[in-house]
Order: sequence, then C-alpha cells, then structure tokens
Amino acid sequence: MFEHPGDHPADDHLLDFREFTRLGERIAVAAEGETAEASVSSQSARSPYFLLFDDRGVLVEAVANPFREVQRGAGPQVADFLAAKGLRIIIAGEFGPRMINALQGRQMEFRTAAGSAADAAAAAAEQ
Repeated sequence: MFEHPGDHPADDHLLDFREFTRLGERIAVAAEGETAEASVSSQSARSPYFLLFDDRGVLVEAVANPFREVQRGAGPQVADFLAAKGLRIIIAGEFGPRMINALQGRQMEFRTAAGSAADAAAAAAEQ
C-alpha cells in the first residue's frame, strides 16, 4: 500500500495531499486495485481500495480500505473515513442501504459506475 504520493515510482504524477485538500469537489472511487486503471468495485463499503481524485479527475492517493473486514457497520465507518478526508462524491458499483443512509447523513453524493476508476472519476469531474 502506498498512502502518500511519491512512495511508489509510478506515482510521480500524483499531487501532494496538501494541494488536494485545497481543491474543489473531491471524488472517491471504490476500486479493486491501487491504480487509476483498476476496476470500480461492486462493493462500496467493503471495496479493497479507495482511489482519491481531485475535481479534475486526477488521481491523488490510493488508500486501502481499513474497514473492509469489520464484522458490522462498515458503511457508516467508511462514510466517516471518507468525509474526514474531505471527499464529497463517492463512486462504486453498488451501495447498500446503510452506506446510502450514512452518506446522505453527511451530505455526501453517491453515484454508481462500472469500468475503470479513472473513467468513473473523469465522468464525475465533468458533471
């Protein structure tokens, strides 16, 4: 897991996280892998990774989902985790009712998508 830009040689294009927090609408994509080319995960709260994109659809950070294996309550915990990172739009293949309630309670937008995380983030950034 590479939590900070520059930790991995392929991450040279990533923005510094401080710059990311100054940008506008930020997007999280539930993903099956750590790269922008990874598939959007069908599971929102239990996806393996969250890929964080800026408001232009540029990948900023890949984080392993710390709540993937919890017994109960993954949805609200993930919503808190992503809200604390300043994310406003969450994209996944599907959302369960608890995750939807948690996101709505935090005034976070959720959208469904399929395909690559990069394409999903780019589509969200264009809207």
